[in-house]
Amino acid sequence: MKKIEMGQNNAEVYRVADKIEYVCDSFFRLAPTLKGDILFLSPPWGGPGYERSGDFKLNMIKPVEGRLLFETALTITKKIIMYLPKNTDRNELEELTYLTSPPLDIVIQENKIGSRIKAITVYYSEIIEDNTPGGKGKTSYFRQKIDEADLREGAKYKPPQRRR
Repeated sequence: MKKIEMGQNNAEVYRVADKIEYVCDSFFRLAPTLKGDILFLSPPWGGPGYERSGDFKLNMIKPVEGRLLFETALTITKKIIMYLPKNTDRNELEELTYLTSPPLDIVIQENKIGSRIKAITVYYSEIIEDNTPGGKGKTSYFRQKIDEADLREGAKYKPPQRRR
């Protein structure tokens, strides 16, 4: 419950408390009843030993494997954010995009403290057509948001292009 209290405090600070509902329950029990716009997943990685394992595989996420977690998330929304270890197998992350038709777009952001990568944040969303004047053609929800932030704040981050 301490984490919920911390979240509520942060929501008050950022004046978004009226936009957040906190639930303390099993994700897999609630998932069939949920619909949402964006889903953020930060599954347990298995302790400090994850770095010694080489590539972190999605089946190392416990108590439920990462692929099942992602498949369940897809029943709620196609805009999914996953916070994962820095050494997560990138090929496995891309394979998740093909669980839908058409495939989802993927953006992988490295989370750094100084010059050291601490974790990655993986953004999945549907590919959309941006046919507005000056639009970018095919894009995705999260790429649009990153582009908007770049314009607003002069950010230096540019997401990698999707591999094919």
